[in-house]
Amino acid sequence: MKTIKIGSQEFNISCHASTYRDYADIFDRNIMKDLQTAQNFVRKEIKSLEKHKEDMPNASVQEIQEMIFEDTLDDLNDFIDCITRMCWICIYDNNKDIDCYEEWYNSLERLSLSDNWIMEVMALCADCFR
Repeated sequence: MKTIKIGSQEFNISCHASTYRDYADIFDRNIMKDLQTAQNFVRKEIKSLEKHKEDMPNASVQEIQEMIFEDTLDDLNDFIDCITRMCWICIYDNNKDIDCYEEWYNSLERLSLSDNWIMEVMALCADCFR
């Protein structure tokens, strides 16, 4: 079990063999495909960062962040959906009494793409199934 923090809220997460099946049953989706979508988004962000730092070495952090956001905007909704589903299922695997996904999602105070929980959830899922 691991504890993550989203905004000011803390959640205990875990991942088991049953996570794969639970994910498919609850979301009618394949967790490995969603993990791949999330990983591809992160790779795209990194590629964008490297490109803009090379092309514009004097750009401010804010300018670089805005360019990365523009480069990844088309994939952002899919990324957020994938990562929040994976996060919820890892919370669910630790505590079956959690609110349904929609209620849990609506209870989140904020989502930030720079928060550590995103990489922690992705790593947990990747480690669980590889």
